[in-house]
Amino acid sequence: MSVFHGGFWVERVDAHAIEPIRRAVRDYLFANVKEAHEHSLAFTTRRGAPVLHVAVRGRDADGKGYGLFHAKHAALGGLVARAAQARVHAYHYEDQAGSEGVTTFDAIGAAVADEQASWDDVAEALGLDPEDDSDLATLFAALPLGKLAEALGTTRGMLVEDIPYDTPSFRVSIVGDVSATAFDAYLASAPSVPAPRLRAWTARTVYFPASWAKDLEGLAARLGVATDEVLHAAWESEKEDLWRSAADLAPGGETVDEAPARPEPSPPPRLVLPEGVGLTDVDAPDLPAADEKASIDVAMPPACWSEVGDLAAHVDRSQSFLLQRAYRLARPRLFAATTR
Repeated sequence: MSVFHGGFWVERVDAHAIEPIRRAVRDYLFANVKEAHEHSLAFTTRRGAPVLHVAVRGRDADGKGYGLFHAKHAALGGLVARAAQARVHAYHYEDQAGSEGVTTFDAIGAAVADEQASWDDVAEALGLDPEDDSDLATLFAALPLGKLAEALGTTRGMLVEDIPYDTPSFRVSIVGDVSATAFDAYLASAPSVPAPRLRAWTARTVYFPASWAKDLEGLAARLGVATDEVLHAAWESEKEDLWRSAADLAPGGETVDEAPARPEPSPPPRLVLPEGVGLTDVDAPDLPAADEKASIDVAMPPACWSEVGDLAAHVDRSQSFLLQRAYRLARPRLFAATTR
């Protein structure tokens, strides 16, 4: 399924900015868009996120129009910035042809940066193969939304999926005042961002079934740690067995040479997984059926990525495949895990 979206990332999460933004968008829409009254305004964020997502929705800004509308009206970002008195990043994103762009406005509404990019053009310029997981991670980091995520101290996944698609919005009509109290109530009930990643870990993009990615996020929230730490724990828990069964991991029953040297165990710093726990030993829901793939950003120690890469190359599988296998195998123990 193709994804199209856009909007304005406002570097101010404050109830008192909501009404000035609504008024600025209202005036712009009535001056520039037909049937302006058929549109609404969606504010979306998570507790602890560094930015507020603002998007026009309805009529011209739904479906493919969600991304196309905001690409066409990126200049509205300057008005939003002036209303919010904060730095604003107008953006659009679509993964059908693979393109995205970010235009940045300072707090007085002046455009200070603009970058539009095609995924294929950037991949070609950097000599990357989008079919390779490690190259794909490098590509996503080099694209406008990857650079913005780095500048904001968050993840590309938070900007591309988590907030725009997987977080409830505070939606208002473009006409009629909005109370700060109503937005405060929304923010109090909004999900929080995951626990911060540990420094010195390396982030890469991998692919999980979307249903498994949500399962992983829920398990991380249950444990009170980042999803990265859950996958790190899964890898450390299962890597010995994965190494031992390397001959069974190759696609199509292919034979493989002797596996590279087996890495030493390196227990995760904050999660303790019990020994000898099986599927029947914990009250854990079944793992959802695998569905369409979704990209997720994962940070783990560089040594872990080296191990995953070595085994992936050896058995001719992707790093995503191995981390999925480790998560599925470790999941019962993860549900029984404790934190230090």
